[in-house]
Amino acid sequence: MRKLDSSGKVVADHGKIMLRAGNQPLMPLNVVTRPPEGEKAAIPIVPAFGSGWIVYTGWTNGTGNPISSFRTTWVVPPFPMTQSGQLLFLFNGIQNSSMIYQPVLQWGVSAAGGGNYWAVASWYADGQGGPAFHSTLVKVNPGDTLVGVMTLSSHSGSNFSYNCDFQGIANTGLPIQNVQELTWAVETLECYGITQCTDYPPVFGTAMTAIAMQTGSVTPAVTWTPNNAHTECGQHVVVVSNSATKGEVDLDYGLMSPRVPGLAQVDSVSRSKDKLDIFATDNGGVILTAAWEPDFADGWHGWWNINGGRAAAGAPVHGVSRSTDHLDVFVTGTDNYVYTAAWQPSFTDGWHGWWRINNGIATPGAHVTAVSRSTDHLDIFVVGTDGRVYTAAWEPDFTDGWHGWWPIGNIRVPAGAPIYAVSRSTNKLDIFCTDVNGVIQTAAWEPDFTDGWHGWWQIQGGRAAPGASVTAVSRSTDHLDIFVVGTDGRVYTAAWEPDFTSWHGWWPIGAIHVPAGAAVHCVSRSTNKLDIFCTDTSGNTQTAAWEPDFTDGWHGWWVIQSGRAAAGAPITAVSRSTDHLDVFVVGTDSRVYTAAWEPDFTSWHGWWALGR
Repeated sequence: MRKLDSSGKVVADHGKIMLRAGNQPLMPLNVVTRPPEGEKAAIPIVPAFGSGWIVYTGWTNGTGNPISSFRTTWVVPPFPMTQSGQLLFLFNGIQNSSMIYQPVLQWGVSAAGGGNYWAVASWYADGQGGPAFHSTLVKVNPGDTLVGVMTLSSHSGSNFSYNCDFQGIANTGLPIQNVQELTWAVETLECYGITQCTDYPPVFGTAMTAIAMQTGSVTPAVTWTPNNAHTECGQHVVVVSNSATKGEVDLDYGLMSPRVPGLAQVDSVSRSKDKLDIFATDNGGVILTAAWEPDFADGWHGWWNINGGRAAAGAPVHGVSRSTDHLDVFVTGTDNYVYTAAWQPSFTDGWHGWWRINNGIATPGAHVTAVSRSTDHLDIFVVGTDGRVYTAAWEPDFTDGWHGWWPIGNIRVPAGAPIYAVSRSTNKLDIFCTDVNGVIQTAAWEPDFTDGWHGWWQIQGGRAAPGASVTAVSRSTDHLDIFVVGTDGRVYTAAWEPDFTSWHGWWPIGAIHVPAGAAVHCVSRSTNKLDIFCTDTSGNTQTAAWEPDFTDGWHGWWVIQSGRAAAGAPITAVSRSTDHLDVFVVGTDSRVYTAAWEPDFTSWHGWWALGR
């Protein structure tokens, strides 16, 4: 192996490169992840985390013509959240049994140099620890678009010459001459010194896109073979497209959970059977969403920022599904206006919005709750800056957009407090809150009320902290159950149905104590079955249940799989299909967690962090 200058003069002679048997590619068989006996590793190997080729795809050229061009486009990811001396490589490459040729994006320090930054260089190397040649290392920035290109410049008999560089980036070229044919093509994530999952970039993965392959003058049929060698952080490779002109392979690091304030609410919606969507605002005020459905063999997908949306850190983002696979979300923005965004399958460009709703204003981080009382009808509720409760509405016949805001009665409620709403039957609405005096209140609307909303009415003398959450659920047509933390810290419930001349309750549920004002979220997983969730004063995630067969009343409380969160942290819940429950909470490490229950489980399953 000789190094030549631009005129072809030999400037360095590196000796003969040993050729190996030609029936196996060099990599990843030649990855050295541990030092020889008695030697110290340059980068520590952590038993719980993989080293070497983490995830990759490969394709063997068996066309009879040499690979004449192989290019891939990708974007430089953000810096890793933690710096542990790790070394990360992302590349497309071609190899033979002795060497690999590759345009490489690296984080960390390699033989080419580097540090805690992203940089690119072209390499011709014999695995880790063997001969390695590289171009100048050039620093790049997160968000930069890279195009790694390898081309065949000439060949004669068994001698092949190639060029490799990053398109448009000077000093990244590394031509090689008269080498063994390169026949195995790869797209690879290679890593060393990983000590924790946050050593990877804080994104779901890197998409290796616009993959284009030529063999001679022909576009071959390419079928990538995926290999997930290490998956301890959820790493995996996805072959999105085998196209030889615009292929895509996603090298995924695993879901990255946002960091969310401990008492923030993670709102959850099921837009159709067995589909889940969740929403939260992180510590930086970024509005995010993630999704799950059974077809996601690799688990949860996300987190995605919804159209650049911003709100106060931890601000609640309430969501609703007004018809199958339609989502609408609502939030108070950083400018205190109320905003909405929407998604449906026909939006091929993703979420639409944000749109300001009729210049409605609330305090920073105020709840904007929502309900769909019939198909494609939306009603939302918020406490205005004057402490009154306001509502607005939308339906397809409103060609001029949202209607409202209309005040509901004259009670005053603490700024930002939630107004929980439920539709107990088509086009009927009931709302609940705790006013500034700690009185638990309700109001109602239905089409027969020609004079508008009725109420407010006090519910059976109930008292709670001013602004305390009063959650509500309808377990069957025209039946209402509500839940609140009383002034003594115990959980209470009350109920209403048409046969009652007034509300019944309040009844305490068990003996646990919950911080004043905390939410007790509720769900009905099938007709007349109730499940409720909260975090007690000791930070235990708790649940209780009721159904008509429980002649002795409520059962519980039970701690869900030893789960812990901030005292009073809201645990939201959704039933995505009959008798299935999924719950969500922010853990003590500020990550989002989920747990699940269904009749086939002998106990709850979880908790699973929704990302690293």
